[in-house]
Amino acid sequence: GGTFLYVPDNVEVSLPLQSSLWLDEAGLGLFPHTLVVMGRHSKATLIEEAGSQRADGTVSVPVVELILGEGANLTYCTMQEFDASPRQLGMHRAILERDSTLHWLTVTLGGAWNKLNVDTELRGPGTNAELLGMYFTDGTEFLDYHTLQDHIAPNGTSDLLFRGVLTGESRVVF
Repeated sequence: GGTFLYVPDNVEVSLPLQSSLWLDEAGLGLFPHTLVVMGRHSKATLIEEAGSQRADGTVSVPVVELILGEGANLTYCTMQEFDASPRQLGMHRAILERDSTLHWLTVTLGGAWNKLNVDTELRGPGTNAELLGMYFTDGTEFLDYHTLQDHIAPNGTSDLLFRGVLTGESRVVF
């Protein structure tokens, strides 16, 4: 399963869109794929949530691709709110063309083991990427973030700010 969002050229979606995934069985393998394609000078907000109750033995492998055309503006929020049992290995990637803007919030709450790659390619001049992250770990949970902002074209800006709370014997690698 997954989410596909296409916003045509010069279209502004005024209300935020939301996509949800809920785990309620043990031992599942989930492979959600999110693809967002923003046309030239388009604008939208997408909020994605993934959550679980007790889901022992579950593995989640999310793939997110955000493609912003010239002058596009996307606000994207991904929220993972698992109990302490699932394991997750995710790849999130954004490509920004000339004068596009991306506001990206990644929230990680729960999960036994989480590895998340967050990559952004600023391919066109005048691009702007704001990557924000928030996490809360408890018990023996483990979280590993790897981020990359690749400034391919000149005159682009990016800002990265991840903050979190660790309790118990949990660990975070950044």
